[in-house]
Amino acid sequence: MLPLCDKDLTVRSLCEADLDRLVNYRNDPEVNLFQNWDLPYTMALAHELLAQQANNDDLKPGTGLQLAIDIDNEMVGDMFCHISEDAITANIGFSLDRNYWGRGIIKRAAPILIDYLFEQFQFLTVIRASRDPGNIRGMDTLESVGFVFDEVAPSSVVSRGHLMDDARHSLTRYQWFDRQHRSRLD
Repeated sequence: MLPLCDKDLTVRSLCEADLDRLVNYRNDPEVNLFQNWDLPYTMALAHELLAQQANNDDLKPGTGLQLAIDIDNEMVGDMFCHISEDAITANIGFSLDRNYWGRGIIKRAAPILIDYLFEQFQFLTVIRASRDPGNIRGMDTLESVGFVFDEVAPSSVVSRGHLMDDARHSLTRYQWFDRQHRSRLD
């Protein structure tokens, strides 16, 4: 059940009060370099995103939800999570205001969401994430929380009207709980 909290960090549903901040950092050229949302990212697009999830206040099979990441009650980024209809797979993605890069925020937020997903959905077997192959920081972040690189699928994503390659990563339930168990032993 949202929100998910850990000390000063909160993962929660996106709300109307977040939209100015969302539009601001999504239009930052360094933030949107490896993302595939439309540019310029307008307030109308932000309202459309919020309207698409208006009746969805928690993660449910067959739905996607844009989540805000807060540090000390200030939105600093967002994550997206989609759970398949059968709740066997989920996909996640994230973006962060450039002013908060290098602080380990996604490395803290992603595990909170991953724990929640594996605890709430007993048949969830794998969480997937994809990135632009040029996004090395994204690769490092995914690997730091346990994702394993699977493949680069050539010309498999349309981004801003162009076919792009897609670097795909996955994290299985077994890998996650094995990693958690090993970290407790260290």
